[in-house]
Amino acid sequence: MKFTDRPRVSAFLDKWLHSHGNEQANGQSFFNDLCVALGVDCPPPKGSVKGDPYCFEKDIKIPQTNGKVASGRIDFYKADHFIIEAKQGSAQAGKGTAQRGGKKYKAAMEKAFHQANAYARNVPNKPPYLLVCDIGDHFELWTLNQNGNYGEYDHRREIPLGALREEEYFDLFVDIFTNPPAPKGQVQPPPPVRQ
Repeated sequence: MKFTDRPRVSAFLDKWLHSHGNEQANGQSFFNDLCVALGVDCPPPKGSVKGDPYCFEKDIKIPQTNGKVASGRIDFYKADHFIIEAKQGSAQAGKGTAQRGGKKYKAAMEKAFHQANAYARNVPNKPPYLLVCDIGDHFELWTLNQNGNYGEYDHRREIPLGALREEEYFDLFVDIFTNPPAPKGQVQPPPPVRQ
């Protein structure tokens, strides 16, 4: 994190921290603003790059046990980097995904993990990072392990949105977007030096 990053992060958190209500209405704006805060490229318009390797609402086909194929859409996708499934809880019952901290909310977040995990099995290469985001509150992060999976829901690392003020978490998210681990069997170049 550079000194010049801090004002962007503060503006992002002033806008989004503790927001609630509607993932569909707020998701893409939130993630574009996150990219700006991190100083990374925003995704190009969907359909402008063949195969949409970095986009919102990535179309995906999921084979079913009955032989049919279901269609799905990944909320935010960057090939060989991440899959993000978004939700947005609320401080009140009846708004957003569910009331944060409640039983229904916890079930919805776990369901989002399983949904993202199913998407990961059906993209060309499983990305190194799988995330579930409660817009305005926190991220839940899983890293692809040596066995080629992300573990169970309880193996997550929970990162409050406000933690982006801290260099460790800011740099982690920049790496998620720009410098993912090398695929197994390849040597990864050293990370760029941040000034």
